[in-house]
Amino acid sequence: MPNAQDGFTRVKLLYYHHQEIFKTKVWELKTLHWQRFLADKGPEHAYQAYKFTKGQTTSKISALKDPEGHLITEVAEKATILFNGTSLIPTVADLSDIPAAPPLQFPPITNHEIHSAIRKLPNRKAAGPDKIPNKLLKIAKSTITPTSWKASKDDYTDPNAYQPIALLSTLGKLFEKIINNRPVYWAEQSNALHQGHVGGRPGRCINDALTMLSTWVHHKWREKKVVIGIFLDVKSAYPTVYKERLIHSLRTKDCPTYLCLIITSFLTDRTMRLRLGQYISQCFPIPNGLPQGSPLLVTLYLLYNSNLLLPGRPSLDKNTISIMYIDNLTHLITGLKLLEEVYQHSQCWRLKHGAIFDSRKTNVMVFTKKKINQSLVQLENQSLTFEKKIKWLGITLTPGEHLKQVKRSFNTTFTQLTQITRPTFGLNQKESRQLISVVLLTQILHGSIMWTMKKKQ
Repeated sequence: MPNAQDGFTRVKLLYYHHQEIFKTKVWELKTLHWQRFLADKGPEHAYQAYKFTKGQTTSKISALKDPEGHLITEVAEKATILFNGTSLIPTVADLSDIPAAPPLQFPPITNHEIHSAIRKLPNRKAAGPDKIPNKLLKIAKSTITPTSWKASKDDYTDPNAYQPIALLSTLGKLFEKIINNRPVYWAEQSNALHQGHVGGRPGRCINDALTMLSTWVHHKWREKKVVIGIFLDVKSAYPTVYKERLIHSLRTKDCPTYLCLIITSFLTDRTMRLRLGQYISQCFPIPNGLPQGSPLLVTLYLLYNSNLLLPGRPSLDKNTISIMYIDNLTHLITGLKLLEEVYQHSQCWRLKHGAIFDSRKTNVMVFTKKKINQSLVQLENQSLTFEKKIKWLGITLTPGEHLKQVKRSFNTTFTQLTQITRPTFGLNQKESRQLISVVLLTQILHGSIMWTMKKKQ
């Protein structure tokens, strides 16, 4: 019996020995493969190598909680829960003030518009149900016309933590891209959009929003005024868009009739299917909302929420202005007396549009260096605390806290870059410099336009 035990021990030790050899060999081969990958790739693949250094993600959907709180693992039931939680938002909008629609007259689409839209299509976007990649459209010499255009966070057990991305027909998206140029041109030429809208528009970016806020606040400080900011975020912004309210908003802005009716058709009788891994669900009807992933998405939503901003052009002479970046709204006011009035304006828009303001992201901040006695404000049935720091558009609106955030991001990114820019192997000096400029400097300088260095600092 002792001999048998000794034999078993020797076999076990031999197994562990060869297992260690195997693991070491696998690690050596992986390292060799990684070094060859970095050596063979040119500068155009430097960013791809950087992305490989990030943590792996998975497309697997976790078990979800149903309305009763039970965990659901069956894929068909998960698809239904996801649809109800992300695309079917139970809201009510007051649409009683919307009149009937006029007839249609559609101007022709030119070959120049088609060729221009095809030329701008990204090559590597996922194909929709028609399985036609964008690259094929770029090299196709014949014209193809489809018969239908419409076939389309913290707790991952919560369906609201997911956001479906629409994989639309490639040809359908091409048509939408062509059509989208028209409302964009009309809106910019006719000033249909509020001047406080600085996101999703040609020639504007996040720096415009940061500059607008910083300039207005500092101007009011020079006037010895206290500035209060109300920060609102529209929850489930795109699924809660009401077609009737959107079309009515377009008509009141004198949008061309043919565009109104095209958009009406685009948003009528829509359906969606959810893909979870290899499973494709049944078709769900979509009574409201805009499809995430559509080229028309941002343009239509900006026109939809334009009245949410305070009336009038933002000006340094005014005591109230609004700044909006897609669905993130900021009202800036001078003094507490205007706070209730501005909040009521937002609530009136919310009721008419069936929108929901995310209570977790509804914040009030006082921009002042002085000490304020009041720490709580009551707006209707909601009590809000004056926050000392708020994160807005990726910027912490307190210089010290923002710099701490930048330092944390720098350390994480720098660690990732060291994996592909080592002296012994990795990207060459030119590629490393380009990657650092694109990735690291972009993170460090994000929001720097708001902060200025003090003298002698």
